[in-house]
Amino acid sequence: MISSGSYQLSTFSTSIKAEMKRLDAQIDLFWQKERIFYQKFNMGNHLHIIDLGCGTGYLIHKLSLEFPLSKFTGVEQDPLLVQAALSRLQGNSSVVKIINSSIEHFDSQTENFDIAILRLVLEHVPDPFLVLNKIRSILKPEGRIIVIDNDFEYHLSTFPQIEELKDLYKAYRESRIQDGGDPCIGRRLPYLLKQAGFNQVDLDIFTAHSQLIGDSPFLSSEGGGIPTRLAKSGFLQESVLHSLVRKWKEMLENPHHCLIRQLFAASGVMKDYQDSGNREEFSSKSFSDHTGASAAPPDYRQFLYDTISVSLNIDSALIDENTPLIDAGLDSVGALDIQNALKGAFNIEIPISAMLGGATPNQIAESLKLQLENRTSQNPDSPESSDIEERGTL
Repeated sequence: MISSGSYQLSTFSTSIKAEMKRLDAQIDLFWQKERIFYQKFNMGNHLHIIDLGCGTGYLIHKLSLEFPLSKFTGVEQDPLLVQAALSRLQGNSSVVKIINSSIEHFDSQTENFDIAILRLVLEHVPDPFLVLNKIRSILKPEGRIIVIDNDFEYHLSTFPQIEELKDLYKAYRESRIQDGGDPCIGRRLPYLLKQAGFNQVDLDIFTAHSQLIGDSPFLSSEGGGIPTRLAKSGFLQESVLHSLVRKWKEMLENPHHCLIRQLFAASGVMKDYQDSGNREEFSSKSFSDHTGASAAPPDYRQFLYDTISVSLNIDSALIDENTPLIDAGLDSVGALDIQNALKGAFNIEIPISAMLGGATPNQIAESLKLQLENRTSQNPDSPESSDIEERGTL
């Protein structure tokens, strides 16, 4: 999938063979809803579609049956998954090639694509913007991105309810975060696509319910290897695992039982580069390169205004820089998003109390400028707390 991150086939589960089957089952579980989702993007119109992190090639197989007039390319880092994809797709005339490469090091060889699909990959990526910016570079000017991912606080639910599932998913989240992933990235997908420069961003949520599709797709897509691995690695107590297995069996034996699961799907189109002002790509790593600079990066104000525009859901050109953010409609959640974006980009923390206490975009921009210009006299490795009331800029 990627050269680093929280997913490695050989260690993710206790059985490589079982894990490959689980990866395929993750597609079958939502396919009734997912195939309808893909149809709205006119995929059958002789397009070239790339599946980044294509795994065993099962999604390409399903899409090639659904849209036989289009062509498909797959990119996968893991050699075992590449071999599985090549074996599965051998003789499929719709498949151009399967490439053994990480996403960030993939060389499209001047080939640009109509649609890029990233399915259950971004949650395992340490720097999502690195991947999203790579995708921008390989899409056609009118190209589209589709990102499908989990949010493990909205994962599998059952009736009767199993309390131990909360412990399981808490352990899973902790494990993935420790390995550099974001298991709750589903809720952030629209924000990430907008910040990466995509336009017409939309979000769909697929729901699978056992009363509609049966138990089998759920059981195949969950598997027992991951909980066992979590217990062996110390993230999940063995006693909790035993209780979970027992209650899971009791739940399935209940004649009124049901299982429900959600998956998040965001899409966007390439943004006109003239409209974006040829701004620097919104990678937290690229902006962190400025931390040793003696002066403010020239685009710090534009970055701030773009971040504000996402939180307020308006075009950045419509922002009145002298209107207090709270009067413009900023709420506490939006203020936190702005704070996190600025901290990630510049290693500077603007207080939420300032943003909701009457500060204008211009005042925040001036505070940013002052702190960035004074960077050399401070420790660049620690976030700068911005008591901007005391500095007199607000």
